[in-house]
Amino acid sequence: CSDDDNEMKVDLNNAVLEFIDSRYQGAKLRSSEFESNGLLEVEILHEGKVKDLYFDSQSKWVYTSWDVRQNELPQVVKSAVAEAYPDYRIDEADFVERETISYYAVELDKGNVSIMVYVSPDGVILDTATGEPGTKPILSDAVRSFISENYPNARIVSYEYDANGLLDVDIVDGTTERS
Repeated sequence: CSDDDNEMKVDLNNAVLEFIDSRYQGAKLRSSEFESNGLLEVEILHEGKVKDLYFDSQSKWVYTSWDVRQNELPQVVKSAVAEAYPDYRIDEADFVERETISYYAVELDKGNVSIMVYVSPDGVILDTATGEPGTKPILSDAVRSFISENYPNARIVSYEYDANGLLDVDIVDGTTERS
């Protein structure tokens, strides 16, 4: 990767640079800064797209996201959203890559109500969060199944979406609280 810009507010260590070189070969570094949640955001230009990469305090990659134009969304994703939310219109979308899953984060609007829908590349709706204050996100069957399979004695205490749209689920597993 090359640094052609002068917006690098944070010097990047070798682990971050090596990750970018291996996963996003030929990428150009555009900027880097720490977000309010403590994650390091590195903006790159890769294959003609501006992508935002996020790393934790240990320089471990958390996820990458980039804007997707509505006409670039796969038809299966648009169809799934239209079927599940026929009265809403697509406002904007991002593609998100994580270590174990990739998905589209699609923001839908209906009047002054906005919701975020997470859809797999093959058109399966994964989870939904409303932008309405005081409303609870929907905890999908997939998340509940994951918790019951991996923590069979766990009780879900609370769950919410953080500022990055990541689902934070707090459970009590026996006498240990986990997040």
